[in-house]
Amino acid sequence: MQLVIGCRDHGPTMNRGSADEHSTTDTQGGDFETTEDTTQGGSSSMDVSGLPRIDGLLTFTRYEPEGDPERAFVGLAGAWRNDEFPTDDLYAVVALEQTFPSPPELLDSFENNHIPMPFEWGDAKQWVELGNAVKLTASGAPAGLACLSRVGTLHKFPVYLASQAPGFDSACAPRLDAWVESGSYELVLYGGDVFDNVVQPDAVPGVARIEVLVPALGSDVTIDRELELELAWSSDDDDQDRVVFRAWDQYGSMVTANVHDDGNFVFPLGALAELSPGPGWFSLARERSEDVGFPHGMLRAVVRHEVRAKLEIF
Repeated sequence: MQLVIGCRDHGPTMNRGSADEHSTTDTQGGDFETTEDTTQGGSSSMDVSGLPRIDGLLTFTRYEPEGDPERAFVGLAGAWRNDEFPTDDLYAVVALEQTFPSPPELLDSFENNHIPMPFEWGDAKQWVELGNAVKLTASGAPAGLACLSRVGTLHKFPVYLASQAPGFDSACAPRLDAWVESGSYELVLYGGDVFDNVVQPDAVPGVARIEVLVPALGSDVTIDRELELELAWSSDDDDQDRVVFRAWDQYGSMVTANVHDDGNFVFPLGALAELSPGPGWFSLARERSEDVGFPHGMLRAVVRHEVRAKLEIF
């Protein structure tokens, strides 16, 4: 997959950044090149004035591998389509090359996703380019800026991404301190030639961090597919949040649960039986989703804190 970066001038002067261990160069499998354009505020490649609706998705996640804050990093990605998105986690699709099905709608329930199908990019005409960026800013924190990129080999799908890959401006780098616990974010949508930039204070709520208590992290985590699996975490007990648990094996077979944020959930006997023995992974995330209106439709913003860990499945 190839990624072409089109970060143009949004206002501040932006310089090219450098790659680090969280660079998308490790996952995209393609070359990066920068396109230059000095259009103030960005531009749109498509006049959407005649479209009845545009759906947007923006995901902003703080990841803590093995629950270790020293290894934390953030992921920020967004896009616009004239069709619904089949996932709530666009950053995982673009930067981590993982497709996570939406959790079950019923609270305190789980689904066996088998091996999820790859993300369906669909027809390039379904994707809409609006300006150069999408920005989230919490009070007292630096901006989280997702800059216009174009993803794909045959088609160039417009995606807004924060990355430290070569070719990205430094203003587009994923800043760890841009993700704040709880509170709220101001949302800025750059409309390019389609609409005036939209600024909405306190439009996107943040979430509290989640701490995994059971199973204990920092040592080998094992699960027995034939037994119950107990999960325990630091509860926020906020009905506006949801906690999503996923476990997947080395072949990609996955189980997903949507659970109430009360600090405890038990998978019944046999719930994980379809996972294959061997290495695997799990994630536990607290997330909040907010639908924000804009001149041509709705943007779904999802903010989450996610802890990931390796598993040994028996």
